[in-house]
Amino acid sequence: MEEKKQKISQMLSAKYQDIQEKRLNQLTREVIYGPQNRNVNINGKRVKLSDLRYQLADTFENMQSAKKTPSNADFNMMIASSIETLNSETSSEQEYFRWLDDCSEIIKDMNDGFITKDDLDSRNDFLEMSHQREADLMLCLGLYAGSSHPKAAEKAARLRYKLQKLREMRQTIETYTRNEADTKISKEEYEKALPYYKLFKGLRRLPYGQDLSAERKELGIQHEVDYDLLPTYDYFAWLVNETLDEEAKENTFNIKHQEISDKLKDLARRRETFKVNYMILERKKAQFQNN
Repeated sequence: MEEKKQKISQMLSAKYQDIQEKRLNQLTREVIYGPQNRNVNINGKRVKLSDLRYQLADTFENMQSAKKTPSNADFNMMIASSIETLNSETSSEQEYFRWLDDCSEIIKDMNDGFITKDDLDSRNDFLEMSHQREADLMLCLGLYAGSSHPKAAEKAARLRYKLQKLREMRQTIETYTRNEADTKISKEEYEKALPYYKLFKGLRRLPYGQDLSAERKELGIQHEVDYDLLPTYDYFAWLVNETLDEEAKENTFNIKHQEISDKLKDLARRRETFKVNYMILERKKAQFQNN
């Protein structure tokens, strides 16, 4: 199953553990494609689709704020657990502050004179995490956008800020740290990276949502103008289109896979036919020589 549909399906399966597979697949598509005012029937109960999207987005964001991104094998268990522990000490905001700590530490370690293999591993782990978390946050934004829940707009605004900051951290690390280990760093490189280190250290001392706009713009970091971070961006339409694209790719792959399979079978039949014809010719040749 495509990535976004799979995650939504897993969350629904954990929330409604006795739901049948056929109904689960239908409900997953309703969550993605259904209008806000639609009511869906789940195990005999009518649930407003708008509220269901809000619950799924809130659950997913809190779950994914855990220290590490779960493996596929642990995904269902973490969803089930997070539904009951949404008010745990690990929150979306705490994850944001942890990012700031990690980002500052990486900039410092990668520009302190010498880059070790551990320094480089930390850098690349953060960058990999940032891309995965961006995909997660966009999925949550799509679900919030498809909800008329009174808190959905506020939740989405806070997530847009968080995604903006994640992009700023990633841009800085990619630009002002080297992607190599066992190498010395010049004083010039250190001096270029220092203002960015101070920026993220400064943000760490501010409450969630407050910014250092003047300092950030002076350093050329302006992700708040990204087209998909503007309040007018239609995240729900993005979610629908992304899912449709994933479905199209999966269907195309299945078609191509079937075409390849059919061609291989045809080649096998032709090879067997050739072998049979070759054996007949050999027998006729032998008979002719014997005569």
